[in-house]
Amino acid sequence: MRAKVSDGAYEEAAAWHAKLARPDADFDAFADWLDADEGHQPAYDAIALIASDVDRYAEQIDAALPSNDLALDPSPRRLAWRPWAATCAAASAAAAAFLFTMPSTTVSRPEPVIIATGPAKGRTVVLKDGSSIMLDRNTRIAMVEGSERTVRLDRGAAFFDVKHDAARPFTVNLDSYRIRDLGTRFGVERQARQFSVAVESGLVDVAYQDGAPASLGPGQRLETASAEAAVEISKVGVGTVSSWRDGRLEYDNTPLRQVAADVSRYIPEPIVVDPAVADLRLSGVLVIGDGSHLVDQIQSLLPVMALHRNHGIRFVGVRGTR
Repeated sequence: MRAKVSDGAYEEAAAWHAKLARPDADFDAFADWLDADEGHQPAYDAIALIASDVDRYAEQIDAALPSNDLALDPSPRRLAWRPWAATCAAASAAAAAFLFTMPSTTVSRPEPVIIATGPAKGRTVVLKDGSSIMLDRNTRIAMVEGSERTVRLDRGAAFFDVKHDAARPFTVNLDSYRIRDLGTRFGVERQARQFSVAVESGLVDVAYQDGAPASLGPGQRLETASAEAAVEISKVGVGTVSSWRDGRLEYDNTPLRQVAADVSRYIPEPIVVDPAVADLRLSGVLVIGDGSHLVDQIQSLLPVMALHRNHGIRFVGVRGTR
């Protein structure tokens, strides 16, 4: 059933659209707002699409406005700062009149639609072709309307269940890396420039820029610390791929640096791992819950201690480990 959107949600969404265009945008607060009401996400999606169209066709829409109305500002992100209440009705009406009279072949939406989750819960997005994307908490993806088989993962973790289409490979973009797939189930996790991809079934190709791709099959995982770092390919149990879907984090000889990156999705404090213990290997299961006990569980499984300092957490070695 479609979520009910209140009248005030559109004004709030417009305000958030303005805030997210600023360099100091608070994406955590935005994610909290999305989680606060099921109608906030569709409201924001609608505002983002309108803004995209108004930006693209500003000159034509400006010409369609009555002469005594405020003209659309020519600067980028014009809807990102203009008072929404003063211009929304006129601009929307002009945009609708212009866009819906254009030939359908000329209408496009180049601006990506942002889909984000907050710290409280994840979300599943079902695409028109039947593919689905399950987002973990504190995750953000971007996609362009009409190009649903191309997705950008900005942060967090996502599990992709892709329907087979030989003519249209599914692509996940991560900076300079491209993950291409024809039809399979795989998970991708990203924190800053570090990312990993693991395959539950089917095959995916992972390539750096225009280089030769590395092919991954079921039970294989590729990991890299940055675009410049070498990739590592290892084996994983297919049942552990994106285990966060079942409320747990399951590991088999996984380095602490990767575990810490995963745990950072569930707690508000930033996590730093001392280089001396970054490669300690963890085998076991962490129960996610509300995230508050994850750090304690790591300390019980590895010879490390979590120091809470400067509004963050730092893992250091204990019992002879430095």
